[in-house]
Formats: sequence, structure tokens, C-alpha cells
Amino acid sequence: MIATFCRVGGCFIVLPGLSSGRIPGPARIYLTLAVALSIAFARGGEGQAVIYGSGLLRLIFAESLVGLFIGLAARMMMLALSFAGTSIGMVIGFNNLFGQGVEDSESQAALTTLITFSALVLLFQMDFHHAVIASLHRSYEIFPQGAVPEPQMLLVNITRILSSAFFIVLGLAGPFLVYGLIFNTAIGVLNKLTPQIPIFFVSLPVLIMGGLMLAYLALPELLRRFVDAFFQLPILP
Repeated sequence: MIATFCRVGGCFIVLPGLSSGRIPGPARIYLTLAVALSIAFARGGEGQAVIYGSGLLRLIFAESLVGLFIGLAARMMMLALSFAGTSIGMVIGFNNLFGQGVEDSESQAALTTLITFSALVLLFQMDFHHAVIASLHRSYEIFPQGAVPEPQMLLVNITRILSSAFFIVLGLAGPFLVYGLIFNTAIGVLNKLTPQIPIFFVSLPVLIMGGLMLAYLALPELLRRFVDAFFQLPILP
């Protein structure tokens, strides 16, 4: 039971939506305990043994490491989306309005907060938490209880997930990057043609208005594709 609790707790401590400081600590502990009990009963006591001393410390370390690996896979996907949201805000000139982040206490651009919070709500609506619990249950087939994962395998899989996540979100932010490139190229040409007029200050409201219009049209599809890609991302090796 302790081993299962460590694996679930290691996952939940970095899992998007559950690792936020806005959720009280006792609530997270009770939720971790409930999920750990469910997984332990579903396994039917398989691999349960009494371990003492250094063996117990090794077991806690191994189980927590596996849980952290599963939770970090989802965390990296959300970090990639936050990076894409920051890039979108910079491109459309809407990155100067800051507020508190959804999960972190650090300040974050308002557009990035809107994108990440909307994606998080959609993920939980699509039973993201059920998929995480199922991954924790299936993880015992790949990482037996008490077995310390090979560092090389973990690093290879983390690199694969991180690169896949950033490629996905950069593809989703592509329309905004193209919009910013075309707009700034046009403004640069106009500035060369009419150097007496401060084109940059005149064009900034147009850039923001066009970017917000593009966000209004593209963000629903962007979020839908992100959620689809999130569930298709292989968390376990």
C-alpha cells in the first residue's frame, strides 16, 4: 500500500490541475490515498510484501520516480502549451498585460493564462484524470513494483515526449506566427516607403485587433487539436 501511495503521490505532485497551490494539501493527500487504495485493490494484492530498512527506502524512491515520470509527461505538455501561448501573445502584441498564472504563483500573460486554463478545463471534461489513473495502473506492467527504472530509458522517453509536445504546440501556434511574420514584413516595407510617419505606433492597434480577431477564430480549434494530441501522446514507453 505504501508503494502504491508513493507512485500515485509522485505523479500527482507534478500533475497539471492537481499540483496547483490553490488546492489544499489535505485534499491532495486524501485524493492520493483514495486513488492508491483503488489501484491496490484492482491489483489484488499483487507484489505486496513486508519490507524493512534500506529496502523500504529503495522501494519508496523507485515508486516515487515512476510516478514522477508519468506526471512529468503531462506537465511537459502543459508547459509546451504555455510556451506557445506566450509566443502567440508576443506575436500579436498582447503580451504586456500580466496576471497570476493558473497553477504557478508567478505572473503570466493574460492570453497565456486564458489558453492554459481553457485547455486544463477541457482536459478534465474529457476525463484526463481517468486516463492518468489508467496509466498508473498499467505502469506496473512496465515498471514492476520496487524496480528502479533505468536512467537512460527515462531520459530517452522524456526527451521524446518533450520534443513531441513542442512540435505539436508550435504547429498549433503556426497561424499566429505566419500572421505576425506577414504583418511585420508589411509594416517594415511601409516604414521604408514613408520614413516620416511613425508606422510602428500607428500599426500597433491594428496588430492587436487583428491578432485578437484571429485568436477568436482559431483558439477553439487550437484547443480541440491540443486535447486530441494530448490523449494520443504515449506517456508510457
